[in-house]
Amino acid sequence: MASLPTVALAGNPNSGKTSLFNLLTGSNLKVGNFPGVTVERFASTIRLTGGREIRLVDLPGAYSLFPNSSDERVSAEVLLDPDHEDHPDLVVYVADVNHLDRQLLALSQILDLGLPTILVLSLMDEFQDKGWEVNIDQLQQRLGVTVIPISSRKKKNIGNLKDAIEHGLQTAEKPKPVYHLDDDSLSMLNQVGQVEPTENVYRRWLWSHHHSWVSFDTGRTSEEWNQLFEEHHLVPLKEQVDETLGRLNQLELLVKDIVSRVPQQQTRTEKVDAVLTHWLWGPIIFTVLMLFVFQAIFAWATYPMDWIEGAFGILGEGLSSILPDNWFGDLITNGVIPGLAGVLVFIPQIAIL
Repeated sequence: MASLPTVALAGNPNSGKTSLFNLLTGSNLKVGNFPGVTVERFASTIRLTGGREIRLVDLPGAYSLFPNSSDERVSAEVLLDPDHEDHPDLVVYVADVNHLDRQLLALSQILDLGLPTILVLSLMDEFQDKGWEVNIDQLQQRLGVTVIPISSRKKKNIGNLKDAIEHGLQTAEKPKPVYHLDDDSLSMLNQVGQVEPTENVYRRWLWSHHHSWVSFDTGRTSEEWNQLFEEHHLVPLKEQVDETLGRLNQLELLVKDIVSRVPQQQTRTEKVDAVLTHWLWGPIIFTVLMLFVFQAIFAWATYPMDWIEGAFGILGEGLSSILPDNWFGDLITNGVIPGLAGVLVFIPQIAIL
């Protein structure tokens, strides 16, 4: 099994990654709608369409290669260590197309590591049912990778994905860089020189940030890495935040260009909103509604208010003739009845409003 090509399934938590793994391997791993379901690596051997066997590894979900949890660290270490037993020859990155702007951060980092990658857009049926569409051709061109839209529930395009994996392993084409580090960071990395087996400046950059916890040799001691950051006046946490924000801004513009609403599939609410928020008809409809509300409250509500007031007047007169002429009778006819009338007479206005 060790000699088989390794393909890693990567992606954000709850992106449909484990569902795809189950579909490809026939396994029955636990699937949940919350992060952290896959907290360790799972591997299985599968046969592609052309008969070639590969080793498929399901990595824990990770939002970024700047990990904040133990499961994200597992994924980061596998991808950063070329000598790791699960280091992939090809990455299949699974992204929930319904939240694409937040799902591509880790993908952009994987692409900058130079790993051959296929992007899988999951939950396409749900996305299209909502009336959205994504320009697959433009996305492929902008990222420089093969993009396969799938639906695990309907088993749509799974065969195409297997063909793409086989082709990707044959060509082993490295993707083009997505994000470029700033001059200060590059100056520090150039001073270090090549420490990774195959030159990749971004891998070197991540090694410099993760030197304190990774299990493999990063080519420099922790003290040496920290000293380099100090010499170049770089604060690791700030650099990570700046890079993350820079990538997200870049990806947000990308998603805005490729994702659009299908006009003929507008929902009923959106059709109503198009009229009610129109620059001309909106204010006119608002004015008419306000006039209707005021007319109902201050004109039409007077009729039931008069009825209530008249009914309590008749009730008070009737009780005056029945009750004795003392403090109790006076309390009922001049206190309780007028008090109730004074409150209940406003019910029509309140109900209409």
